[in-house]
Amino acid sequence: DQGEAVKKADKKLNNLRTDGIDMENKRRKLEQQIEDNKKDQTAQQVEIEKQRQILQTLTGKRKG
Repeated sequence: DQGEAVKKADKKLNNLRTDGIDMENKRRKLEQQIEDNKKDQTAQQVEIEKQRQILQTLTGKRKG
């Protein structure tokens, strides 16, 4: 009957809203992980350059 149809539609709407909130939370978490990853990449690049400088210094001393 119509009461059941309304009840079913209400339940579907509530489920969709809950799903939307869950997806929004996942999106925020992913965006934070992306930002963290970018920072980690930058830090790793700095570390690589530092290690290359040390290596260059060491190999230069051996040659000299």
